[in-house]
Amino acid sequence: MVLKSLVDSGSSDSFIDSVFVQTQHLPAYGIPPIKLQLIDGTSNSVISQALDLQICFPTGESQNLTFMSLRWTRVARLY
Repeated sequence: MVLKSLVDSGSSDSFIDSVFVQTQHLPAYGIPPIKLQLIDGTSNSVISQALDLQICFPTGESQNLTFMSLRWTRVARLY
């Protein structure tokens, strides 16, 4: 599957929307629960799944990254 995406190079980890993972039948796997802490110190989500994806850049370089799967609507309510 090829899709365009935004990469935030300043983020501490890489994230992907769990609804997208489910609808696209991507191979997520369970991880020990991680409490997501936002920049204001609050937390309203727990991450319990991840998946590994290969990211290809326009330069031709590629990199394998692990993405934490979370429900974006839960995080977005704080903004």
